[in-house]
Amino acid sequence: MGVIMQAFFWDCPRIEGFEYKWWERVNGELDSLSNTGFRVR
Repeated sequence: MGVIMQAFFWDCPRIEGFEYKWWERVNGELDSLSNTGFRVR
């Protein structure tokens, strides 16, 4: 069984100072996701 994570943030990246850098933010969370049991490719 697989799980797909999907998120929609309309203003959050801009408010948090990550506008146009969202994938960098997600990439920074990969170790944490992996440690919780998600298989990260």
